[in-house]
Amino acid sequence: MGSRGSNANSYALYEALRHLRVDVEAPVPYIYKRLDKQVHLPVEARAWQIRVPVPNTKGIRKSLK
Repeated sequence: MGSRGSNANSYALYEALRHLRVDVEAPVPYIYKRLDKQVHLPVEARAWQIRVPVPNTKGIRKSLK
């Protein structure tokens, strides 16, 4: 589990879920913890988010509380 980026829109923890990709050309779903939300909690205690790409849309983003 690594981090991704170094700006205000970065993730505290990030993991690409390559085994969930349906098509080789499709974007990879990923889970992450945000740097800018739940700042009163340590990174380990923050809620996970998931981003699932969906063709012709922005994709689906959900909190995994």
